Amino acid sequence: DPLPLPYNKDYWGDKNHLLPINEREARAIFKLIQRTWFERLWIWQEIKLASSTAIIMCGTDTMLWSTFCNAIHCIIKSKIECFEFDLRLRKRLDLVRTLCDRRLGHIDFEALVHETRRAFCTDPRDKIYALLSLMAKNGIDIGIEPDYTKSVAEVFQTVTLGYMEHYRGLIILKHVEMHERLNEMPSWVPDWSVPLRSWPFQWGYMVGTSDAFEKAGKN
Repeated sequence: DPLPLPYNKDYWGDKNHLLPINEREARAIFKLIQRTWFERLWIWQEIKLASSTAIIMCGTDTMLWSTFCNAIHCIIKSKIECFEFDLRLRKRLDLVRTLCDRRLGHIDFEALVHETRRAFCTDPRDKIYALLSLMAKNGIDIGIEPDYTKSVAEVFQTVTLGYMEHYRGLIILKHVEMHERLNEMPSWVPDWSVPLRSWPFQWGYMVGTSDAFEKAGKN
């Protein structure tokens, strides 16, 4: 006989099926992942470097972090009827999903600062320094060393120059936005202290060519 739905792994893993979650349960999930704990930048280091038996607690309830992450991935890949078109929930799930990603020791600096752009910390310099233990070796190669005697603008400028010099490219500049910025910071330096308001173009999403683009590709 087939197992009841709560115990049938094949059902829960089938993205074509609606998850057996009612509106009350779905709202409880949303309320849980809305907690500010998931927004804190230093949590990235604490939870990603923790052992596989790490436990999270909410009130008196506890759960293995790995079990929680499996549930998040299941919800993202499947359907919840009452929240299928809820953009707020989808955005929040995407934020938590990046926190659940277990990649360690080989995350490119540029990708890491992009993934954590929506995370918050008290000192803006920690938008860089809080990530050092999660970075691939290129974090060291581009000369990132904690130095709290430098201003926020100096830290961001040093990192930007180090990245461009090491990779001999300008890809890091795709993080620059022209909204309100720190007064002492050059316009070409990304302001990682604020969340992105736009989404940088990726190579795979660019359409069309130009003479300049073709010449650049040949050099």
